[in-house]
Amino acid sequence: MNTGFILIACGFVGLAIAYNLWARPRLKARRPWSATGLRNWVTRGLYRGDLHALAGVARGGYYDVDLSQAKRLRARSFLAKGFMGQPRVTMKGRLALLLRGTVARDKSAAETA
Repeated sequence: MNTGFILIACGFVGLAIAYNLWARPRLKARRPWSATGLRNWVTRGLYRGDLHALAGVARGGYYDVDLSQAKRLRARSFLAKGFMGQPRVTMKGRLALLLRGTVARDKSAAETA
């Protein structure tokens, strides 16, 4: 292979790397695992009280869930049908509960504490 082509290809690669390093601060790339991103993932499409009802199901209170709450939680795959048609919390739901306890708190509750 001709060494001239290799040098030209290395030059283009170097230019691409330099451009990415130069443009990165200007793009302000968002971090997907920031606290805001996780909070949005947990609460997207849910109403107030849905995660509280999910926590009740995780503790064994199957009668704490409304039909509309169960529908929304199943749409997000936080709940599944268990034995005898009772709702059960999936691993994704347990992760949502864990994240709710750490990053998805209200600002008003954090300010008063």
